[in-house]
Amino acid sequence: AWTGWWFYLTHQIDRQIETQAAAMRQAGWDVRFSEKTLSGWPFRARVGLRDVTIGAPSHHAVSALELAAEANAYQPTKWVIVAPQGLVLTRAGKGEVAVAGDAIR
Repeated sequence: AWTGWWFYLTHQIDRQIETQAAAMRQAGWDVRFSEKTLSGWPFRARVGLRDVTIGAPSHHAVSALELAAEANAYQPTKWVIVAPQGLVLTRAGKGEVAVAGDAIR
C-alpha cells in the first residue's frame, strides 16, 4: 500500500507543478525549467528542477541551475527547498544578486 501511495502522491505533485506553471505563464509570468525529476521512493517525495527561472510580470525573478524540493511522503505539506549551486535574484531596475552558501534552504 505504501508504494501505491508514493506513486499517487508523486503523480499529484507532478500534475500540480505543471498546472501551476501553466497558470502562472497565462498570468504573464516567465516559468521555465529544462528538466524535472521525481524521486525519493519510498519515504520521501523529491522534485528536482534544472535550469530554473521564475520571473514575475514586475521583472523581479529568481533563477538557479538546480532546485530540489523534498517532503516526507507521510507529511507532504511540509517542504524543504534547496539550491545546492546557489541562486540569482533579479531586482527590477536594480540588477542581479547572486546568493550562495554551503546550503541554501
